[in-house]
Amino acid sequence: MHEEKKFADGEVIFREGDPGNVMYFISSGQVRITKKMGSLESQLGILKEGEFFGEIALFENVPRNATATSIGETTVVVADREALSQMIKERPDVALAIIQKMCARVRKVDDEITKIIESLFS
Repeated sequence: MHEEKKFADGEVIFREGDPGNVMYFISSGQVRITKKMGSLESQLGILKEGEFFGEIALFENVPRNATATSIGETTVVVADREALSQMIKERPDVALAIIQKMCARVRKVDDEITKIIESLFS
């Protein structure tokens, strides 16, 4: 499956805990990613045109680990595993771009964890 979907401002694209078998590429607009931590909700980031989200649930076949909400009118391309595989066959640079972005996200989380640990010991 490979389709385009439009979301109105403030519309939830998926919720933390939902099953996930697709990922999303932002064609236009922005998406807020949030995560519940107890009774609080923390903003993990705001993604813009050209970025993607939802890949963890697609790659690992696990429930969504965060909530995605549109900011303004947002258009995304929805891709399941088969569509992503076909996209990568046709354009291998897509795989490299996804890997690079995922590595940057891991590095950011690692830096944040390091700061938290350092603050505990200073």
